[in-house]
Amino acid sequence: MNTRRVAITGVGLASPIGHDVAAALDALGAGRHGIRRIDAWDAHPEMLTKLGAPVTGLDLSRWPRKTTRAMGRVARLPLPPVPCPHPP
Repeated sequence: MNTRRVAITGVGLASPIGHDVAAALDALGAGRHGIRRIDAWDAHPEMLTKLGAPVTGLDLSRWPRKTTRAMGRVARLPLPPVPCPHPP
């Protein structure tokens, strides 16, 4: 039998209600959510919703702009807690 091992070394979080576990738990406990109207979606009348929960305020300053500019928005979400292999 082939077994694989995984080591979880920490918890990172990028969510609409906080960028660390403590902030997210505080928001949940207080009944806050990250859902809001997305004005940029007005340009797309075929979309059936105008609500979303965007993740904003991520600190990507540890990563070179050339690297983050080449990534899509979803690919940048896990970057803040990850050490940069080539700091700017």
